[in-house]
Amino acid sequence: MTRPGLLDVSARGRLLVRGADRVRFLQGMVTNDVAALAEGASFRAALLTAKGRVVADMLIRAQADGFLMTTEPSLRQKLREALDHYIIMDDVTLEDVTDASAEIALLGSGAAAAAASAGASARTLVAPLGVHVVLPPVDARAFADRLVAAGQAERIDAAAAEVMRIERGVSRYGAEISEDVLPLEAGLDDALSHTKGCYMGQEPVARVTARGHVNKKVVGLVCGALPAPGDRVSVPERPEAGVVTSAAHSPRLGKPIALAFLHRSLWQPGTSVTVGAGTPATVAALPFVGPEPLD
Repeated sequence: MTRPGLLDVSARGRLLVRGADRVRFLQGMVTNDVAALAEGASFRAALLTAKGRVVADMLIRAQADGFLMTTEPSLRQKLREALDHYIIMDDVTLEDVTDASAEIALLGSGAAAAAASAGASARTLVAPLGVHVVLPPVDARAFADRLVAAGQAERIDAAAAEVMRIERGVSRYGAEISEDVLPLEAGLDDALSHTKGCYMGQEPVARVTARGHVNKKVVGLVCGALPAPGDRVSVPERPEAGVVTSAAHSPRLGKPIALAFLHRSLWQPGTSVTVGAGTPATVAALPFVGPEPLD
């Protein structure tokens, strides 16, 4: 892609966390280091259960009036209720600003440069595939139209964005991420701080980190035919070696590819496995396609 892909992701949930205790509160709740986040900066983070399983993943941006969090549409209410449950005597407020705002995803090469032209009302967040820009709805539509008209971005649909996600090996809630997995199993390494203080679910994460490995994690597969999520991954000595979570035909590679949870004995790139009833596949290093410069 020679210019960034533009996708309206306004269906994502957006939550504004404010109040005098917001830094201390979020620092004890999420996996990344919000206390070290400079105003205007952003990162990926996750909220875990006490057992270290993933309740939700999100993007968090520090700003003068609080922290802006954006998350998958299916997690909008869940995330708010989960955070609200732990606000007891804290000076913290949660405001759902989803309906009062819009969110534009700029994905791939040139995303940061395109986002920089959004204007003073924009709130930008760095995402695994590019940059998300949060604006008032009218401003967002005008911004998107202006970028496309100027040739600074091209509109893509959700299907194209999904192919890009799989090519880059980026985990998504509802596919690779759920309350059944640990963040290190689900490829959420970029959402973790290993130097901050205690947070919900930190002890299980620290134990896994000290051990040096998990027993399963998300890996890439290059397949002989397009598999389906839920297809079993096997080898003769381990019939239940793993399961496919996402799959697509990659235009860049010219082959079907997939993300799958796989037992650690089979992680070595080049390992041959079988998907489903007999489709041959080969384990591949992630990402399948390297990240493009965002600026």
